[in-house]
Amino acid sequence: KTVIPVFENLFSIDFSTFLYARQDKIYKGETETPGYVIFNTYINTKPVFIYQKSKYLIFYLGVENIFNKSYKNHLSSNRGNMYIEPGRNFFIKSTINL
Repeated sequence: KTVIPVFENLFSIDFSTFLYARQDKIYKGETETPGYVIFNTYINTKPVFIYQKSKYLIFYLGVENIFNKSYKNHLSSNRGNMYIEPGRNFFIKSTINL
């Protein structure tokens, strides 16, 4: 995970990479799954203070699975049925500290 500060007092950009190895040491009846890499990026504001520096908001904007990689998470099977995980995902969210 790498965080790059941009306009230090306004917002920062975060890039993350998740690397998963091939699952080939499996129990009988399970299916092997190939390895995969997922890339994400996020932009978040610095805290926007609402009241006396103790209450604040943070806003986030991001893209998960930037390259829309099709993959199967080995541990998210349903009785042997393997499903493809979600593709590219855009989001906006906020956090408030009261």
